Amino acid sequence: MAYQNQLRRVAGYQHGIITTADADEIDIPAVAVRRLAQRGTLRKIGHGAYRFIDFPRTTGSTEAEAIAMVGDDAYIEGESVLALLNLGHANPTKVEVATRRQVRRTLPPWLKITRRTKLDDAKTTTYHGVPSVTLAVALQQTKNRIPKHRWKEAIAQAIRQELLTPGERRELLPDQTIEAE
Repeated sequence: MAYQNQLRRVAGYQHGIITTADADEIDIPAVAVRRLAQRGTLRKIGHGAYRFIDFPRTTGSTEAEAIAMVGDDAYIEGESVLALLNLGHANPTKVEVATRRQVRRTLPPWLKITRRTKLDDAKTTTYHGVPSVTLAVALQQTKNRIPKHRWKEAIAQAIRQELLTPGERRELLPDQTIEAE
């Protein structure tokens, strides 16, 4: 099978994004990936990260690009998780990405990188194919950063969509009841 077809198969599960590390895992040399970019099949989005130009952009594509640019151990957090799940009218100006290691790469200005050395793996998950903190953690992170009515609206929407467990709901709003209209 040609390199391009093998890479497409992997990229199909990653919003059309392929990294040189992904290519290495399926025994494709990085030079083959760079050649596909030179020919116009791939567009370079960051150091070692490429996107097939003919893949459609879908929910989570921007966030998946951010993760690919920062590195494998990265995940989105805060208001970016709310935006990914379309909760509380979230529309952050920057994609909030956290990682456990230091990032020295030059990254675009629409990315906000935070180094988190201590985060339990049980508090991370995947939404729309994008590594993220859980919704409950994202809501805790945004509690004092977004307007209170939007924060409560995000919780109500999450309850309606069954994205929060009853325990998480009680933890977020211990003294109040939220009606899932």
